[in-house]
Amino acid sequence: AQLDKVESTYREMVQLYMQSQGRPPPLFAGMMYAGARLYLGQPIEACGLFEQMLATPDEKQALDLETSQGVNYLSHGHAWHAHVLWYLGQPIEALAHATLAVELAERFRQPFNQALAVTYQATLIEMLADFDEFQAYAARAVRLAAEYQAPYYHAWASILTAFGTAWQQPDETSVQQLRQAIARFTASGARLRRPYYLCLLARACQRANRLAEGLGVVDEAMRESRQNNERWWAPELHRLRGALLLAQGADMADVEAAYQRALELARAQHATSLALRAATSLASLWIARGQPSGVTRILAPFSALLSGPADTPDLRAARAVLQAQIRPNARSATT
Repeated sequence: AQLDKVESTYREMVQLYMQSQGRPPPLFAGMMYAGARLYLGQPIEACGLFEQMLATPDEKQALDLETSQGVNYLSHGHAWHAHVLWYLGQPIEALAHATLAVELAERFRQPFNQALAVTYQATLIEMLADFDEFQAYAARAVRLAAEYQAPYYHAWASILTAFGTAWQQPDETSVQQLRQAIARFTASGARLRRPYYLCLLARACQRANRLAEGLGVVDEAMRESRQNNERWWAPELHRLRGALLLAQGADMADVEAAYQRALELARAQHATSLALRAATSLASLWIARGQPSGVTRILAPFSALLSGPADTPDLRAARAVLQAQIRPNARSATT
């Protein structure tokens, strides 16, 4: 997760390639650089890089590289691009790219890439908050990663399945199993996405009513985010901190400040999906306090998304908040 070093290493690689080959390297050579842009909180740049990379696919080149190096850049590119698109508030497009990533991996019949694509897909389903579908995707990811001996993706997918269990069975045992899955992942030397994984743990703590423990996990995730400059998930960590404080019965000013900080960071990073969550939480808080006047204003930037064809749990929650704000106004207008 040394994200700040990715750019300098990539620039050096490009320079060396130019010197030896007399031409720029192929676009797919910037895969890790593009992915790093997301985790550094620069999703628009990441999206542009992935779009360039995937605009003119060369399946023969992808197959040749897969044969020699084991990784299918088309499948990996679509899988990673799916996460970027979700982050930018494009859930339908994100699902399409994730599905294509899996289809490409299956078409080329390379086991490692199938494990990779399905693990990315399962993570996207979790980000979409589609818990009805999530566990099946996560279980498939664990199975394929184990069958095809892909230890990194097995450790990643094991976190997802442990979270699914903790969500359905919120108790001390399931929370501890999720904590252990994250510890095994970290012990392997991997740290990328660790703030996201710790966020899953904090949410499991919240669901199990282990609120103080959950706040401690959020603090740990924030430290990890600052240490590695992995900024992408910071908005959600602040939002979750607010939710945990609210559940503890903390001062409403502290809860609101956490939600406001989440929204501020999400807007700055163009993280539309996370901004929607933060705005929904803030609007819900205002309604609960009998102060619904700002709800329409704070959700207005998402009007196109809310009126569009996408129908995710996050969008349904935001629409429900808008309806809750409208009903009291309608009652007051008739009295």
